[in-house]
Amino acid sequence: MWWQRRPTRAGHTRPLGTPPARGTVRQLPRTVLIIGLPVAVAVAWALPPFGVSLATFLAFDLLAGQLRRAEHVRRDGRASL
Repeated sequence: MWWQRRPTRAGHTRPLGTPPARGTVRQLPRTVLIIGLPVAVAVAWALPPFGVSLATFLAFDLLAGQLRRAEHVRRDGRASL
C-alpha cells in the first residue's frame, strides 16, 4: 500500500501520498463488487479478529462520511451527493 501512495516528487506535501477520494468504491465495476463483497465476508468470518477490525473500520468510516455530509449541509445549506 505504501508503494502505491509513496511520495514521488521532491517537495511533495503529503508524506504518505494522497489517499483515494471518498466514494471511489462507487466507481468500481459492478462485477468487482459482486465478487469482492462475498470474499471479504468469507475472510472476515474465517478470521474473526480481521472481521471485527473490518467491521469497526467500516462503522467509523461510515460515521465520518455522515458527519462530513452533515457539516457540508450546515455550511452550504443544501444537500449534495
